[in-house]
Amino acid sequence: MNSKIALAIFANLFLTTGVAMARGPAMQAMDLDADGSITQAEAAHAAAGKAQAIDTDADGLITLEEIQAMHERRRLQRMQQQLERADSNADGSVDVDEFSTHMIERIMHRDHDGDGQLSGDELAPPKRGGKPRPGHDEQD
Repeated sequence: MNSKIALAIFANLFLTTGVAMARGPAMQAMDLDADGSITQAEAAHAAAGKAQAIDTDADGLITLEEIQAMHERRRLQRMQQQLERADSNADGSVDVDEFSTHMIERIMHRDHDGDGQLSGDELAPPKRGGKPRPGHDEQD
């Protein structure tokens, strides 16, 4: 594989997985000695574990196909989690009413002033790459 292509794939992989790692629990998991900081050795340990998880054929190479498969696994996990959250009666399926209720709740959770409607800043997408604006959470 061309080294520029490999570098571009690695940069994309690092950026997309790095965003997920920048959040609390993942960072805490990297802090192996629980001293409140992450050393280069701890970061290397986390990177090696991530690389092994992606390199599903264990050949020591991370291919575009393996990265795509990782993203697909994550996408399916997120979809499953969405369905589980929407399944209010916990029967293993989501009927139209459960789906509609869940969608309304996801939309209206942005109503941070509690007036029963979305207006002004409530209609803007939540800030990415930083702290969410008041009334917004990671579900957006």
